[in-house]
Amino acid sequence: MRIRRVEGFRACLRLDRGFAHFAGRVTALEEVFVKLTADDGLVGWGEVRGNMWYFSGENPPGVLATLRDILGPLVLGRSIRDRGAVLESCDRAVVGNRGAKAALDIAWHDLAAREVGVPLVQWLGGRRVPRIFGSERVFTLGDGA
Repeated sequence: MRIRRVEGFRACLRLDRGFAHFAGRVTALEEVFVKLTADDGLVGWGEVRGNMWYFSGENPPGVLATLRDILGPLVLGRSIRDRGAVLESCDRAVVGNRGAKAALDIAWHDLAAREVGVPLVQWLGGRRVPRIFGSERVFTLGDGA
């Protein structure tokens, strides 16, 4: 299975109340999504928060440009089995840009899990959580806690 297409998307998720921190007020989460499509039609998705310039130095246009102009071309045509070599070439191709690299890596993992027909959490060795939103559990450490 080879990567046939790399696509980038941007979404602005408005926050009802927003929040403030040392870098100012955040009223929206500016997300960047990467979609990898394999030659058999399977799709893997990756996502990073784009408006964290104060933390990573990246912004959504920069993440998308790095994916489009530098990292995406390194991925096209590569076998899903080449993940390590591809990520190494991405590291050599551009310094920093960790958000762009992370989004691509997440999409690659998602695609690999879909190839074997399991949820990504299971492919990574974790267990599926039945519910996230509205749940009363705050935190769990260890088995059976």
